[in-house]
Amino acid sequence: MAGGLDAPPLQVVIEQIRASGVNSVRLPWANETLEKNPVVPDHAVKTNPKFKGKHALDVMDAVLAALARADSGNSRQSHEPRRLVLQG
Repeated sequence: MAGGLDAPPLQVVIEQIRASGVNSVRLPWANETLEKNPVVPDHAVKTNPKFKGKHALDVMDAVLAALARADSGNSRQSHEPRRLVLQG
């Protein structure tokens, strides 16, 4: 799924990832994000209001934590070893 947090809420994105059987997620970032850590514009997180006013790295940390929680739950429910690989 291409896109950002301006469309579906984060939990919906995670559910779609899990339902599709994808076992890796690519979270692109720019050097400027790391160097300046800007506040995320409201339009970029319009369906995820809990991220309004947050800095980019705080949002990325929250996304990574949510993906890790989803993967952790998945691992306990399945007898197949499947790990969610996070790529930056």
